[in-house]
Amino acid sequence: MTEVAKCASVMESEMMFKPELDQMRLSEPKSPPLDLIDTGKGLKVQTATPHLVSLGSGRLSVAITLLPLKEGVTRIGREDAPVPQDITIQGPGIEAEHCLILNEGGVVTLDPCGHLCSLDGVQVTVPTPLTQVVWNSKLL
Repeated sequence: MTEVAKCASVMESEMMFKPELDQMRLSEPKSPPLDLIDTGKGLKVQTATPHLVSLGSGRLSVAITLLPLKEGVTRIGREDAPVPQDITIQGPGIEAEHCLILNEGGVVTLDPCGHLCSLDGVQVTVPTPLTQVVWNSKLL
C-alpha cells in the first residue's frame, strides 16, 4: 500500500504523539524499507506496508514521523495504561487504553474500544476498516 494513514492532526491540536522506542529505532530490521524519491518539488516517501504518519506534536512542529503498523495489534493510549501501549498519546478525552489498530494480512481496522474516536470528524463506534481512501483522513 502506498497511501499513508494520517495519525496526527490525527490527535488534533494539543495532543502529543510519542511512538514507543521499539517502533522507532531505524537500525533494527523490524521496520519495512522506505523509498525516498526526490520529485524536484518535494520528497516522496513510499512503503509497501501500512503505516501511520505523525505531522508533529504541535501546531509549530515541522517533524514528520512514519510508524509502520506491525502485523497484529497496535495499542494506542496513555503512558499510564496498565498494559504498555505501542503508541502513546495524551490530551483531553484520551483514555489509558484508548483504541486499537488491527493489521491482519494488510487489512487494517480501527477499533475504538468504546472510546471517542473519529475519522474525518465522523465518530467511529464500531471496528472500522481503514481503506486507502480513509488513510488520507484524520484519525482519532
